[in-house]
Amino acid sequence: MYRAADLAIMAGAVGVAAAAGRSADGWGTAPHATLARLPLNALGLAGMAVLWQIVLTSFGLYRANLAGRWRGQVMPLVQAVTCGTLLLLAAGALTGFPPVSRMPFLAFFSTVLAGTLVLRGGLTFAFRQGWRWHRGRRDLLIVGDGACARVLAEEICRHPEVGYRLIGFVDDTPAHPGPVPADRLGSLDTLAEFLAARALDEVIIALPVRSHYDAIARTVALCEEMGITVHVPVDFFQLRLAAADIGVFSEMPVVTLRTPGPPSAALAVKRALDVAGAAAGLLVTLPLLPVIALAIKLDSVGPVFFVQVRVGLHRRRFGMLKFRTMAMDAEAAQATLEKQNAVQGAAFKVANDPRVTRVGRILRKTNLDELPQLWNVLVGDMSLVGPRPLPVRDVERFQDHRQLRRFSVKPGLTCLWQVRGWHRLSFDRWMELDLDYIDNWSLRRDLDILARTVPAMIRGDGVGTNGEPDNRQCRGAP
Repeated sequence: MYRAADLAIMAGAVGVAAAAGRSADGWGTAPHATLARLPLNALGLAGMAVLWQIVLTSFGLYRANLAGRWRGQVMPLVQAVTCGTLLLLAAGALTGFPPVSRMPFLAFFSTVLAGTLVLRGGLTFAFRQGWRWHRGRRDLLIVGDGACARVLAEEICRHPEVGYRLIGFVDDTPAHPGPVPADRLGSLDTLAEFLAARALDEVIIALPVRSHYDAIARTVALCEEMGITVHVPVDFFQLRLAAADIGVFSEMPVVTLRTPGPPSAALAVKRALDVAGAAAGLLVTLPLLPVIALAIKLDSVGPVFFVQVRVGLHRRRFGMLKFRTMAMDAEAAQATLEKQNAVQGAAFKVANDPRVTRVGRILRKTNLDELPQLWNVLVGDMSLVGPRPLPVRDVERFQDHRQLRRFSVKPGLTCLWQVRGWHRLSFDRWMELDLDYIDNWSLRRDLDILARTVPAMIRGDGVGTNGEPDNRQCRGAP
């Protein structure tokens, strides 16, 4: 229902935008021209619908536990609509559909945001009223009565808006004490009789897999025979970080564990934002690039750009591009400066590095030396937001293998701890914050970081790894 409502609102907003732009850039044209372009417009609307569903899905707006919760939907909706509108704007600039014009997009944004908030609020109210009258609420039985089952039951009772009504537990072991108002309804041996006699919607299994494998298999078989939906846990190994996904590998059903485990739809939106943002950034800064190049040439001997091998996704190496800020012999001179390294750990940094040129110091202070990395983002080596890419030298000096998890995502231009201006961090603490970003990643967090990046650059806090071979740590570190 939510998906259908969102698509209906989006289609209505397109109509409002067309009316608002009837005299601007083709949103609204003469009837005969509109008919002539009908197939192309239909294809474009279908693409918009698919993109809209991907964006809203990536912001978690179709999770089952949001069905009856209004407050939990407002902020994700605002962010998703904003992100979706910006992506449509980028698509319009690249493909011509929808045509880019200010008034239509303002009309589209305001209409779709207001309409989605109002309609979802109405659906939320309707769901709650229906569940209050016991319409649409699903009766749930928990197979198992241990500590895990009781925690699950408490969550169900704490959030009745999700739409479940817990009818009780079935297990052989003594009842586990707890505040949940639900009864023990029988043993595992009597489960078949209970399922046959009682009207039931769903069953969830909360038995220890190792000691109750046969009982779990029998329960699944019973539910399959009786047409009852059964939920089987996939967290066999008590995972802390990896996300489980059911899929097929060479025609064999498998449970795939990924660390980290963001949904593929969210990653697709992240990549689309990277492409749109990098392209826009390159276009905006294009007049500035020749000026910087000329200043570098006049200040010191050597090329304008510096390409250094960095370690990226899955520890694959790539050439990171930046404006040169050091003298030509900087790489060879690093060995003589190793004793002055001010950083504990794998990274390298020297205070007042003598290899940095005069123009280089200005570029580093303003982070303008990082602008060419927008090209790395555009071609897919990097992302706009993510842990900063490290040089090969630093990665080879890692002493904690857990820090290698930072290479499970693409490196980025900026990350959370950098834009917050945390200037004095140890190498280990820096790695911990990067891993926290990975483990708690979301599109919402990326947008928040991007919103903080420009003010951080203006303050001179820095968002990049201002080092060619020398300062290979992020600016926030000492």
